[in-house]
Amino acid sequence: MDKQPFDDFVIYEKVGNPKTNIYGRSMVNPKNNSRVNNENGRTSDISLEEALKVTSYPNYLKDFIKQFLIDNYSESNITKIYLIKDNENIFVIEYTLTIELNGRFYKVYVLVYLPILFPNYPPEFYIEKTAPLGLHKFYNGKISFPDFKINLEGFVNFDPNKNNIKEIINNLVINFTQEYSYL
Repeated sequence: MDKQPFDDFVIYEKVGNPKTNIYGRSMVNPKNNSRVNNENGRTSDISLEEALKVTSYPNYLKDFIKQFLIDNYSESNITKIYLIKDNENIFVIEYTLTIELNGRFYKVYVLVYLPILFPNYPPEFYIEKTAPLGLHKFYNGKISFPDFKINLEGFVNFDPNKNNIKEIINNLVINFTQEYSYL
């Protein structure tokens, strides 16, 4: 069976509906095989170049953002890149993490929002709630409830000189493997 567009991104959405983030903003994927909902509700492809044209990032940062996305995510099989189209059009990186807990494997989706002045300002990290999910008391203050925003200071601080998003994600995987719990 062919995989439907946007499978297992958010379990509350039906195939064919536009993707939305935690704020209800629409999300589109600016990869060559991505889908964008047009005014007729149909999908069409969008390239990274086309997505960059409609972003709200300042022109002096667009080349940096483009190279950052290509260098870090073009060959990744655990990430997807989306464009939020709203008052501020920004990129969101979705990480699909596989977490082992008690001999079972769970998929955990982490959304990384790249702010307008990235990398001068840190990205925002959220756990995407795709199933009944609880937080262990270990995470009090590290992850806010109910929006599941990750407080980076509780894990690894963002370093704008290194753009250490991968280091943050790796630290989250280690922590989640040790303390993650489902309701």
